[in-house]
Amino acid sequence: MTLVDRAGELAVLNDAFTDCLESKGGVVVVSGAPASGKTALLQAFTRQAGTAGAVILDTIAAPGERSQPLGVISQLLGGARLPAADSARVVRLLDDGVRFAGEALEPEAADGIPPHILRGFHDVLLELAARGPLVIVIDDAHHSDPFSLECLLHSVRRLRPSGVMMVFTETARLPQDYLRFRAELSRTPFCRHVRLDLLSQDGVAGMLAGALGPSAGLSLAPSCYTISGGNPLLVKALIEDYQASSPPPAPGDAFRLAVSSCLYRCDAAALAFARALAILGEDVHASAREDSHAGVMAELLDLDAESVGQAVSVLNRIGMLDGYRFRHDAARTAVLDAMLHGERAALHGRAARVLHDYGASAIVVARHLVAADGADWPWAVQVLEEASEQAVAYGEADQAVGFLRRAHDACADDTQRARLTTALARVEWRFAPSRVLRYLPDLVVHAREGRLAWPDVSALCRYLTWHGRIDEIMGVLDAVERHGGQAGTWDEASSGLGMTRLWLFVLFPELPERLRPAGADFQSGDVAARTLDHRWTIDMLTGVLSGNVDEGMLTKAEQILQEALLRDEAELGSTAAVVASLIYVGKLEHAAVWCHTLIKEAAHRHAPTWQALLMALQAFIQVRQGRMAEAEESAREALTLVPARGWGVFVGLPLTAMLLATTAMGKYEETSRYLRVAVPDVMFRSIFGLHYLQARGRYYLATERHHAALADFQTCGKLMATWELDLPTVVPWRTDAAQALIALGKMHEARDLVYEQLMRPRLEYCNIRGVSLRILAVTRAPAERLPLLRESKETLQRNGDRYELTLTVAELARAHRELGDEAKAQELLTRAHRLAVECGIAPPVAQSRRAVVPHQCGSPGRDPRDSKCPDAVAS
Repeated sequence: MTLVDRAGELAVLNDAFTDCLESKGGVVVVSGAPASGKTALLQAFTRQAGTAGAVILDTIAAPGERSQPLGVISQLLGGARLPAADSARVVRLLDDGVRFAGEALEPEAADGIPPHILRGFHDVLLELAARGPLVIVIDDAHHSDPFSLECLLHSVRRLRPSGVMMVFTETARLPQDYLRFRAELSRTPFCRHVRLDLLSQDGVAGMLAGALGPSAGLSLAPSCYTISGGNPLLVKALIEDYQASSPPPAPGDAFRLAVSSCLYRCDAAALAFARALAILGEDVHASAREDSHAGVMAELLDLDAESVGQAVSVLNRIGMLDGYRFRHDAARTAVLDAMLHGERAALHGRAARVLHDYGASAIVVARHLVAADGADWPWAVQVLEEASEQAVAYGEADQAVGFLRRAHDACADDTQRARLTTALARVEWRFAPSRVLRYLPDLVVHAREGRLAWPDVSALCRYLTWHGRIDEIMGVLDAVERHGGQAGTWDEASSGLGMTRLWLFVLFPELPERLRPAGADFQSGDVAARTLDHRWTIDMLTGVLSGNVDEGMLTKAEQILQEALLRDEAELGSTAAVVASLIYVGKLEHAAVWCHTLIKEAAHRHAPTWQALLMALQAFIQVRQGRMAEAEESAREALTLVPARGWGVFVGLPLTAMLLATTAMGKYEETSRYLRVAVPDVMFRSIFGLHYLQARGRYYLATERHHAALADFQTCGKLMATWELDLPTVVPWRTDAAQALIALGKMHEARDLVYEQLMRPRLEYCNIRGVSLRILAVTRAPAERLPLLRESKETLQRNGDRYELTLTVAELARAHRELGDEAKAQELLTRAHRLAVECGIAPPVAQSRRAVVPHQCGSPGRDPRDSKCPDAVAS
């Protein structure tokens, strides 16, 4: 490879060689950081000197050979072409020198070498120089053994009147025992000094151009210079990687090997510093103390500040570092890869302790605790827990779990381990609810044995409820009562017990009456106000599901939503309960606004499970508002954030919204695909099962499987009656079943169901009245339909359900057309089409005709029961 950026340095060597040709001996010392190009410079020079007729004796000193007396001299003379007699003399001199070294009191005391050995070595050099100019080159001379250095120094003092030139290369940081030799060289008037710095960017461009061409040299020089710092060895390695890879070029195997080569040419302190810095990374800057950089590294490596400063200087001079940072992450990776696992783990452990002492953040210290062999310091578990909370706030789920697992492994106390298991479950549920399943068996055991505080028991019950494990929940609650409130106060536990039981009854209305919680659970004045708010929200939902609600409760609901805003995981149940209550009483606009606000808050807090549940509720709201395209999008987002297998029994919520939306939009293949998603059997024992049955039945109805549709609607009705939850605000199964009966030609049965629904209490809170009037109108003669359809239209307009309004307007258009009023029919059809576009649904006329039986089935006329339902028909 062409030597670049070294013209001045090569000129100094050539000048010294010119003197040598004139029998003026001299010395040139080439110094520079490891891998700065000293060897390449020597090679270029010796090629030129050899071409000029010089005899070249060269060798490379190695650290491992410093204990071999006269090892460097032996290598030099071993390469000389000496006559047999001279070779024998050299062997005798070397044997005498080795014998002397072995008898010396101090192994490295070379200043007492017998004079005949020194003279004999110098005489050999002079004899060689008599044949022509002699150039002696010792690369890495600072690694030479002391006896060889003493012989060389003896000759240097007598070098000037000879044709002998000596060239030594040395590193920037010199060993202590080499300094005497170096000082003696500096005193010699004919000693020249060459200092090699890193290549400039132009020099890097020159190396690149010589290997890759001028164009590549110009384009790659800036990035290559930044990565290598101008280190010739690293530049050469980058060139090899660039030649071996396809664009864009990047550091590869050659670069990693070159990094290791550079470091192993440095002294032990620099190598240790590079390893420690690779372990720390940016954490070296994380200390709260001003002296963190040097102090952390000094304590980590057990070095003094001066040694740390010298190590930093060396690594900067070889282009490895820029200050206290690696120039490129590939260099840091190369350093880490060159270390054994045990070495890395031990350094991580020391880093954790030092960073903790220096006030680094918990998350910084915890990363090293996880990578260390152990975390047995008294403060480690607390730091890992705190770090997990920080990682959760940043949305780093895997990191948070890793911290808690290391804390769990480090603690020996069963109660503490139980608490940490709950913490693990809490983090896993927040990001991926299906992962909680692995912790449930242990947590159930911990709860039954009284090792969980009430907040942790409450969390466990939420996870068991989510996955529909009802029997285990009841066992846990019974155990809590036996243990008298676990590790918390009984007031707190008894309140929590009542709330948990209420939740169970809301979600699983089939549970036996004897397990229904008593109001006395909530009477203690010591229970926190927020706990009472939790109880109130569940009471509210219970009231809504039993048909008892007033405006005061709705005002309180919005107040709680305003105050909650997902303060913590436990708040999610309360906020979801309030939003669900608003949905069931028909306050859809309010529910939609709050859902949107809470979804943004969940995203901000990096809580995908919260976000998914709220997105599913939003989809449910949008379905009831008739915003089918938006509902489909929200439901899909919910199922993307948490895949179906992670929803447990709650999977009925997003699936129901998706089924209803895609069915209304005429996307039957899409609906069919979602119907194939596996749902747990226990879901059909929950309130979600009711909604799912309704959605599946509507798909069957839309695809003309009327008997299957009727079966789903009737099953839904039987369950609701059994559970004492027969409210149209939850599932209006009667109007759905009526449509199936109409399609089967059973008009009287259909009309009976519609009348039953119209007579249900609290119907004014929802759009069900409007839908019921439309279905009732379908069973009437054309002239009798108009009043019913007009009231249906007005009711649906007030409640904002654009989907049902579209169907009513389309049916009203049909009624006008059958009465011969084509102009009015066309006007209404135009409006229906516009509404359909807003909803994103299939053409309204087709939708309407599927829901209506042809009038050949008969026109039954006015039913006498209309007088029993005076509000059923507009006057």
